[in-house]
Amino acid sequence: MGSGPYRYVRNPQFIGYFLLIVGLGSFQSRAGFPILIAAETLLFFRLIAREEMRLEQTDGDRFREYCRRVPRLLPSIRPRIAADGESARWRQAFWHQAFQWGLVVTLAAFACTLSDPVGYMFACATLLFLALQKLVQPLLIRMRRT
Repeated sequence: MGSGPYRYVRNPQFIGYFLLIVGLGSFQSRAGFPILIAAETLLFFRLIAREEMRLEQTDGDRFREYCRRVPRLLPSIRPRIAADGESARWRQAFWHQAFQWGLVVTLAAFACTLSDPVGYMFACATLLFLALQKLVQPLLIRMRRT
């Protein structure tokens, strides 16, 4: 709470993910697209409600004040709270979102070439990276603790 995009909107990650779902929805049928959007919207609101309930339990009045000042999903033009002084951790952020970046690269590679083998190659590389990330991450956490 209080740095980067969280000064403008409480759930910036869901905005980005929703835009991804809209893009992926373009691959759906005319009936499938609204079903996908409705289902994902329901999922987002359930996840947001669960996360906010947990944060309210742990942070109490501080989180309630944050909720009162910062919009949930539609970003404000100006920051709604003062910066907390923390610097951005770009490497950590990119590491945690690498699968989504790989998905974007896979879709772009397929769209540019319209070649199934190219799309499959990028998709397999992205999934392999995700698997390695999930295997390596616990090891990195243990190494940092020691």
